[in-house]
Parts: sequence; structure tokens; C-alpha cells
Amino acid sequence: MTSEQALPIIHPDEISNQACDYNGLKAYAKDHAVPVKELLVLAPQNDPFYAGAPTSLINGQWFAKVWNDLGFQRGVHIRRIHYAAASAAEPPKMPNGKPYTNTEECWLFLCAASKSARYLGLVDHEAFDDRKNPPPIIRRPYQEEVGSIWISGWHNESFVLPRALEVPALTAPPLPTIQRYHLEVWCEKTTMNDVLVPLCERYGANLVTGAGELSTTAISKLLSRCQRDHPLRIFYVSDFDPAGQCMPVSAARKIEFFIRTSRRDLDVRLFPVALTAEQCAEYELPRIPIKESERRKEGFEAIHGTGATELDALEAIHPGSLAEIVGNAMQVYYDDSLKEAISEAESELATAVQRINESVYERHREELDSVKEQYGTIRKALSALQKDSAKLFASITDELNNEDFPPVGLPEAALVEDDPWAVYDSRRSYTEQLQAYKAFQSGETAT
Repeated sequence: MTSEQALPIIHPDEISNQACDYNGLKAYAKDHAVPVKELLVLAPQNDPFYAGAPTSLINGQWFAKVWNDLGFQRGVHIRRIHYAAASAAEPPKMPNGKPYTNTEECWLFLCAASKSARYLGLVDHEAFDDRKNPPPIIRRPYQEEVGSIWISGWHNESFVLPRALEVPALTAPPLPTIQRYHLEVWCEKTTMNDVLVPLCERYGANLVTGAGELSTTAISKLLSRCQRDHPLRIFYVSDFDPAGQCMPVSAARKIEFFIRTSRRDLDVRLFPVALTAEQCAEYELPRIPIKESERRKEGFEAIHGTGATELDALEAIHPGSLAEIVGNAMQVYYDDSLKEAISEAESELATAVQRINESVYERHREELDSVKEQYGTIRKALSALQKDSAKLFASITDELNNEDFPPVGLPEAALVEDDPWAVYDSRRSYTEQLQAYKAFQSGETAT
């Protein structure tokens, strides 16, 4: 499409959720005489809304069959599926007719096919275990229900004498301080954790980190944390480079896909907060060369100039700037006055509950006074008994301490005979240990 052939203005509701799949987008493109690629955000092979393309459909169906044939269910990493398929007595044949083997080519095909299968709903996208990225650091609780008012005190259990008579009483629960907005910070690396972890703790935000682009599994787990009546705001932090510029868009597109296909009414917004071209200029951050193998290099540098900038440069040259940038973005959605308001509400609830307790006690005042009087008499008798028994118990204690008893020997676990071959043995001399290292490096094994 040339600059003169601008994409027609599309009404927000014109492409409905029902038409946001491969067939719907193809039909819309045909009806409006525009290339279907203009309706996509990511490359066709990566855009989840285009997963129904013929090749993607075939690959997804292939993966679903392998998944079922190998008997996988939940909690498995895709790398394990790779080895199971490649090591099978009869390795499955790929759609091109070649057997699946332990090669990089087959592995990359499996990754793409598994993604298609999940986007097409052929395999549950939450069935996979994401071991590439660390688990999110959760600061915002999932359960937000206010606890019930309960009755403390006497529960008709065995009669034990406490220090004071435990009269039944209503007790108010603590009220959770739940902000209106659900905040999350997503970062493409863990090297910023020393900055982002305390910042997320301050704002009660969840922190999601990943080695590069966040996985489909990480995106799907996000929706399990979402709640309809709490708008979600995501703040994305990435390097200023071709990959870092694509990550927020890729993550957002996957979120959009899952929300639309699940028909959930959620209010989600994602903001790329760092690093931006403006921040690199403002802080005069240094650029580093972009690898020639990076296919997006030319397009990135045509827009932003030569070279890229890492997040680490910002924190190294301007300590505290990243926390300030991300903190300012979250502060907009964080109500500092909420904690005080919750405290006042707790105080009002406690006062109301106490009034109820006192009102009920007043209706039973004579009976309560009588029980308390009897209880006082019992406690005095118990105190006298304790004094009378103190001398007896002291004598028994002295006699027990003077008794002779055999020492208790502690059994020890048996020693075992070491394997003669160890890469390192602290009993070896320097020369012996050096020879052991060299033997191991040369491929020698224990005999």
C-alpha cells in the first residue's frame, strides 16, 4: 500500500469480535479492497488473530494430535514435548512429511505449531508451564472479599480457666486496602529487579519479568488475575532497541486476542513507559551497535537513528531515574488517601460492633455479674491450690534432677564408599586435582 492509498477509516464496531479471526479479516479485507496485512499488527505468522490461516491451522492441528498421542495434560514445558516426540519409537511426521527429530529446525516448528494450537483453542493455553521466565512477584491479592464479623469467646468447648472470663463477643474483621486499579509492571529482564521490586511493593503492583518477550503462557495467566470491577493498567519496561520497541505491541496484541476470544468485559490498558526515544535524548544515554543479524535493524534506525540503548545505561548513569519514571506512571492510578479512609472505616465498624456487644450484655447484666462472681471465687480457690502444691512440686523436681539416668547415645548414619571418580576431591594434592580436571575435560569417565 502506498502513502496515497491510506487505509479506510474503520468504525470501532465494524469488525466485531466474531469477525476478528482469519476468515472474518479476509472477508473484511476483500469487501473493503485493502490488503489483509493492513488489518494485522504483527507478522501474519505471529499475529494471534490470523492463526486460522491454512498453514497455521494445519500446524496447530498437528501439534494437538501430538499432544494427545503422547498423553500430555497439564503442567508441562514445551521443551519436554520436543524430546518426547523426537525420542518416540515412531516419531510423528510433520506436515511436510519429514519425521520429527531432535534438531533446531524441528524445535522452532514445534514452538510455532504449539502457539497456533493454543490460539485456535485446540490445546488449553494454561496447560503449559513457563520455565523460561521467573514467576511473577505478586503484591496485589487475588481474593479481596471482606471477612465476616465473627463471635469470639465461649464456644462450648472443654472448660479451661483463662485469665479472664471469656464472654461471647462480636469481633469485626480487618478491612483490606484494595486500590481501585490493578497495577502491573512488565519488564523484559530481571536486572532491574533491585529497582522495580521495592517500587512495586510501594504501589501494591505485580511484577512480571521475562527473558525477552513475555510468553503466551505468561499472558494467559494475566487474565486469571484480572477482575472485572478493577481496571488493569500495565506499565511495560524494555530496552530501546528493535526488540524492545516490539515487545509492548506483541504483548498487547496477545492480551487483546485473549480478551476478545474469551468475551470478557475487562478494562485493560498497556503503557510503554521506558525506554523511549525521548528519554534517551533527555538523559543523553549512550547508544550501542545493533547486531547485523537483527532483521528489524534497518527500520528501527531509519526512525530513531543509529544504535540502541539498554535500560542498564539509564540506571548506571542516572540512578533512581527508572524508579521515578515508572513510579510517576503508577502514581496516577494510586490513591494515597485510601489507607487512611480504610482505617477510619475500620474504626467506625469496631465502634458499631462494640455498641451491639454492650447492648446485649446490658440485657443480661444480673446473670453476667453472678457468673463473674462465681468465676472469681473459683480463681481464688485455684490460686490457693497452686500455692499449696508449689512446695510439693519443687521437691519432686529436685528428686528428678538428682536421679541417675543413662546417657542417650545418638545413632550415626553409616559412611559409604565413595565413587573413585570425582571431578573434585579436597583430599587431592594440587597436581592430582589438576590431572583430574584435565582428565574430565578430555572426556575420560570413571571405570
